[in-house]
Amino acid sequence: MKLVAFSGFARVGKSTAARLLGGRTLNFADALKYDLKSLIRNRYGLDPNDLTPREKELVRDLYVAHGKIGRAVNPGIWVEPVMCEVDLLRAEMASERREKQTICIGDMRYCNEAHAVHGR
Repeated sequence: MKLVAFSGFARVGKSTAARLLGGRTLNFADALKYDLKSLIRNRYGLDPNDLTPREKELVRDLYVAHGKIGRAVNPGIWVEPVMCEVDLLRAEMASERREKQTICIGDMRYCNEAHAVHGR
């Protein structure tokens, strides 16, 4: 099993590259975005699953602030769930003899995320 993570500036195509590579794609920000999904939909009337580029810019500060608070409380808050999923997928792939498949992380942005990926 290969674990590949993409890093770079916002909106440069990290998640797109991960999807194009194939395999299973995970994102550190998925839990963060899930936490704010109802707020964005109910308070602002936006569909978090279908944001225009302008809308993405509007909610980006909210995502960043939520992420920052979470990391201040627990530095691994966004990393641990993804790495647990990586471990589960690795075991599943090994038991099904799919060791050559790839797991991609499409949004590596912080040092603790890089350390976690390199540690696997």
